[in-house]
Amino acid sequence: MGETNKRTHIRKATPDDIYLTQSIVNLVNRTFRSDSFSDTEIFPDNERVTFEDIETLIVESGGKSSALWFAFDQQWVQEHGKYEEVIVGAVKIGPYNFRSHKDSCILEIFAISPEYRKRGLGSFLAQEALKYAKESGYTTAYLMVLDSKPKLLDWCRRALGFEEIYTVNIQDVIRSTEMQP
Repeated sequence: MGETNKRTHIRKATPDDIYLTQSIVNLVNRTFRSDSFSDTEIFPDNERVTFEDIETLIVESGGKSSALWFAFDQQWVQEHGKYEEVIVGAVKIGPYNFRSHKDSCILEIFAISPEYRKRGLGSFLAQEALKYAKESGYTTAYLMVLDSKPKLLDWCRRALGFEEIYTVNIQDVIRSTEMQP
């Protein structure tokens, strides 16, 4: 388990975390909408993930196929008169069979609560997930960034060491998908 400060920590999900499903759905979708990722042509319901998506990921987080990682913070809850653990970040890492690279993985569903950005939490969360990937036998990691997010792409290069290998215009992908029967 990694720590970023005395209140914040990162760990891999386990099936016991099933009770956190709705909190993760809320975090991912709130982050998705706040970043202007929302595009009704790409995500008609204006949601990046569903309850069922996250529930499945948590249940399957025990094996190599996929793992969900969480960042937690302790936040003061006035009505309870104490600090409580709150999810402030999440990332999924799983297999990615790109160009016949069987030992490749991809980071997906990467979300950091907007009020926790610019603190190094996203870098630390991604690094912990990538460390797990390496320990699981993955040799290459991929991360897809929408072409409409140049600042995010720059951060992925600078903070995580990713390199741009190709660019796809998302509208072209949508059009090609619509043409299929």
